[in-house]
Amino acid sequence: MKTRSEILNRAIALSSVFLLLTAVGISLSMRTGYNHAVEDARKDADNIATMLEHNVELSMRGVELVLDQVLAHLHENELRDGEAFREAAATEAMHRFLNERLERLPQVDAITLSGADGEAIVSSREWPTAPRNLVDRDYFIFQKENARGGTFVGLPALGKTTGQWSIFISRRIESKSGEFLGVLAIIAHPGHFIEAYRAIAGIHGASALLANKDGTIYLRFPDPEARTGEKIPRNLDWYKLVEQGGGTY
Repeated sequence: MKTRSEILNRAIALSSVFLLLTAVGISLSMRTGYNHAVEDARKDADNIATMLEHNVELSMRGVELVLDQVLAHLHENELRDGEAFREAAATEAMHRFLNERLERLPQVDAITLSGADGEAIVSSREWPTAPRNLVDRDYFIFQKENARGGTFVGLPALGKTTGQWSIFISRRIESKSGEFLGVLAIIAHPGHFIEAYRAIAGIHGASALLANKDGTIYLRFPDPEARTGEKIPRNLDWYKLVEQGGGTY
């Protein structure tokens, strides 16, 4: 016959086992919940990234279309040399044409044509176009030095007219013989992309970056201009994912 002490000790041991099993059960439940939360967060990030990518792609598609239209309109004239290009571009009619294209692109601030010397010839902003030289812009240098460069998205920079951070999307202008005549540039303010990024506003602690493959930041949400022009730190796995074509980390 068991003594009262033995029964008590056994009850305590069974209680301890029960508490241990309960603790293990809680731990497993918490881990399962954590795993589900991580998976849900990953899915949310993928969905948001897809939406933002689609928005930027649509915006760029519209920009590319206008670049094509402006170049086609220019080449309706015989652009033999720089003088012929200036004669075709430096008109109020060209200013109106650029301004009409601008109305179709809410994400764009201005469209500008500059000559081979970097001097602005005509802009959608005003007529006559205020004098300013763009020869020091990275997009101008790239287009001047690359005959087959195609569309180039320059680094974010402060606009010479607005003083605000801007993104410059450009094409080279050349004669039929391949002579460099100037640059066509579309100027967009990063703020135009903010609306699409507001989709993440309801996610606590969430942020998003629009960056070039080299890590240059064009836009951050929230605080859209807080890190514009900075580089993503080189020690992050982000660069490995870019090399691999994308992913989550």
